[in-house]
Amino acid sequence: MSWFSSLLLTLFIVSLVSAQARAALRIYDASSTYRYAGCWNETTGIAGSSGARALAGGISQDFPLNGPMTVETCLDLCAHGQGAPYRLAGVEYSRQCWCANRLSSLSARLPDAACDLPCDGDRTLACGGSLKLGLYNLTESGKNGAVRAGGVGSAAVAMGVVVAGVVMMVGL
Repeated sequence: MSWFSSLLLTLFIVSLVSAQARAALRIYDASSTYRYAGCWNETTGIAGSSGARALAGGISQDFPLNGPMTVETCLDLCAHGQGAPYRLAGVEYSRQCWCANRLSSLSARLPDAACDLPCDGDRTLACGGSLKLGLYNLTESGKNGAVRAGGVGSAAVAMGVVVAGVVMMVGL
């Protein structure tokens, strides 16, 4: 076998192992406060967004590279951080957490597999992707019986009214 054939075989095996590792990522579903609502695109590069994030107007945290970021850490920030609780929590790019009450109307639902990056703090869990948000929706119990956040529910059905380019979430 030539060195070139060996190189091609090695590259093929590495790409196959990498693809299998990504497919093995789990979606976090152990929260009683938030429910998974799907993978959604980020809006910063979309025409008409003026560079605004899909989850704007709330708080965010960018954890250190290879730091303690997990979905649970992000959900805790969105439930208890400044101005909390937020209706929506989003994990992105393995270590970013976004909390807001509205999702931009420019953000679109993607296949769950598009959120293909692992959390830096737990490599078995999906933590969004490059310009992709793993989105979580506040549940009724997370708001202690207050008005249901609705909109993107556990069945991942979005329903809202567009007001000035922002989706105002409504209960289902």
